Amino acid sequence: MTLLSQQQSPFHSSQRILELDGIRGLAILLILIWHYVTLQLVEAPNQDWPLVRSVVQATLLSWSGVDLFFVLSGFLIAGILFDHRHSANYFQVFYLRRICRIFPAYYLQLILFAAAVALAPAPRSASLSWLLDQTMPAWSYATFTQNFAMAHEEHFGANWLAITWSLAIEEQFYLLFPLIVRYTSSAFLPWVLWGGFIGAPILRTGLGTWPAFLWMPCRMDALFVGALLAYYVRQPRWLDRLRQIPTTVYLVGLVIFAVYVVEKVDSALLNPHNKMLLAMFYGALLLVILVDQQSIMAKALRAGWLRWLGRVSFGIYLMHYAMIGLAYSLLGWSGPRITTLLDGLVTVAVLSVTLLLAHVLYEKFEKPILTIGHRYHYRNP
Repeated sequence: MTLLSQQQSPFHSSQRILELDGIRGLAILLILIWHYVTLQLVEAPNQDWPLVRSVVQATLLSWSGVDLFFVLSGFLIAGILFDHRHSANYFQVFYLRRICRIFPAYYLQLILFAAAVALAPAPRSASLSWLLDQTMPAWSYATFTQNFAMAHEEHFGANWLAITWSLAIEEQFYLLFPLIVRYTSSAFLPWVLWGGFIGAPILRTGLGTWPAFLWMPCRMDALFVGALLAYYVRQPRWLDRLRQIPTTVYLVGLVIFAVYVVEKVDSALLNPHNKMLLAMFYGALLLVILVDQQSIMAKALRAGWLRWLGRVSFGIYLMHYAMIGLAYSLLGWSGPRITTLLDGLVTVAVLSVTLLLAHVLYEKFEKPILTIGHRYHYRNP
C-alpha cells in the first residue's frame, strides 16, 4: 500500500476540515459536563433525588471526552506525519510546531499553580486543600511524566493539575510516533498500527488499574484508532470502498454501536475493559464524518459555536478544573458540589468566566505563538 500524495488526498493535513473542530468542541463539552455537572451531583448529598439521578445516569459517559480527544489527536498527528514522512526537516518542524502548540499555555498553568501554592494561606481551607495539596513531584509536571508518578501514588495529585495526566500521554505519543512513521517501511507500517491498537488492551489486562489508565502504552488503542483512520483514508482503494457504502448504513451502525457501548461500559474510570470499546466507538464516529461531509452529523459538527469551543478547547481544558476549585475556595465552601440552586448558579458563572478566559488566552496568547510555529514549513526531499 502507498499513501496518497498531497495532490490526491482530500484529507491532507494542510487542508482544514471544519468538522474536526466540531469534534474537538464535542470532546471538551463532554469533559465540562463530567466535571461541572456529573461529578458535582455525584458528590452531593441529594444524589438520590429522581431528577439528580436521571441527570447523572444520562451523563455517566461524559468522562470519555478524553478518549475522543485521543482518537482525534491520533488522526491529526498521524496525518501530519504521514503527509511529511520524507521531508528533509521532518523532525524539526513537527517538534517546533508541537512546542508552540502545547508548551506556552501549559507552562503558564504550572507557573500560576506554583504562585497559588506560594500565596495560599496556612492552614488551608478544605477547598484550597482539595485544589492545591498532594502534588506530584515538580519535575514530573515539568517533564510531562506526571502520569507515571500518579500511577505510582495511585491518585491524581493536586486537583488544579489533575487533568494534566492526559497531556503527559499525548506528549509521550508525540515523542514516539514520529520515530515509528519515519523509520517503519510502508509495507510494515499498518501492522505496527494494528499492533498498537490490539496490544494496548492486552497490556492493560496484565497491569494494575492505575497504570492501565495512566500509562501511554496502555492508551494506544485510542491513539492508534485515529492513526489507522488517517492511514486508510490515504489509501486510494480503501477510500473508494468506504465511500461506496451508503451513509445510512454508517449511521445505523453507529447508533447500534452507541447503544451497545452505553449498555456495556460502566462508569468506572479505571476499568481497563472500557477503553477499547470507546476507542472503536469514537473511531466509528470520526469515520462517518470523513466519508460523508454532507451528512446531518457532519453539518451539526460544523456549527459555529461548537467549532469555536473546539478552537479554545486547550485553554478550557487547562483551566476549567482549577477555576471551579478557586471559586469554591473564595466562597469558603468545602469543595465543588451542587446541592442547592445557588451552587448551580455558581457553577454556571464559573463556566462563563472559564469560557471567556479561554477565548482571551487563545486570541492573545496561543494564536500568536501558533502563528510563529507555522512559519516553519516542511521541505520536500
